Amino acid sequence: MNKAIFSDGQITVFTVLLAVSVMVPIIIFVWYNMRKKAKLMSFFIGCLGLLLMIGARYVLDMFFVSMIGLGEYLDPGVHPVYTALYAAVINGVLMALSTRLILRFAMEGKPGRENAFLMLIGKAGIYMVMYGAVTELTYMTVARTVNDLGMDKYISSITDESVRATQRVAVEALATRPVAEVISEGLLQVVIYVLHIALGILIYMGVHKAKDVFSDAKLEEIKKEGRDIAWYDRRREGMMSLAVILQVVGILPLSFLQVGLATDYAVILLGFDILFTSAVGFVCYTIYKQLR
Repeated sequence: MNKAIFSDGQITVFTVLLAVSVMVPIIIFVWYNMRKKAKLMSFFIGCLGLLLMIGARYVLDMFFVSMIGLGEYLDPGVHPVYTALYAAVINGVLMALSTRLILRFAMEGKPGRENAFLMLIGKAGIYMVMYGAVTELTYMTVARTVNDLGMDKYISSITDESVRATQRVAVEALATRPVAEVISEGLLQVVIYVLHIALGILIYMGVHKAKDVFSDAKLEEIKKEGRDIAWYDRRREGMMSLAVILQVVGILPLSFLQVGLATDYAVILLGFDILFTSAVGFVCYTIYKQLR
């Protein structure tokens, strides 16, 4: 009988995270698409924008690793702090920048908060499936295969001999990963999904003038209170920077856990991220209701 390398608990965690990564985007899309009068094309524009963002990330990684030679500094086994910072910053910048470009250049003829929100649902949902679901499906498949066949048979099934030793080390490392790291990896996808959509609302405000995005009721409220609508327009360019900062802050704690840093404080970091993401989501949803 083969000795089980992965516990039933580990396989259950992989399965649950896989289900979350697939079902959350589908449920949110179906719910919102049925309730709101948004153009379905907005959803597909978001999906395409995400694919282009992934391409940009690949190019940047090649630039920093191959052309500049920062590969050693971005190796989590050598410099985990630099690796975590790089992942959080590059993801935060690309997510915000790609959202701004889509809203600015690809959403003509699809005005309004509903279309912008549906675009964000598509963009964030595809990200969650590609990074969350695919990763967890890979983990679950490897875990079940190794437990069924045994490590030696699993390794021998790999045709490329040069990959066998590396794969053995990777599988053994996966089997011994702390539960906090595994959960943080799954939670990271949920955090990115929520922040991606929520902060897209701020970027939506930054792309357009206040009179074009605020509802008539909100504009009337501002007028009655004697506030200057131009104040919003003078500061709307700062929405992009704010979105980047909030995105990085939300990603960074989980990035640290993913590279094995601060695992003794995993509960605190996970709790912080849940509260932080919930607060940002609530504030952005409140703003969303005031838009046209």
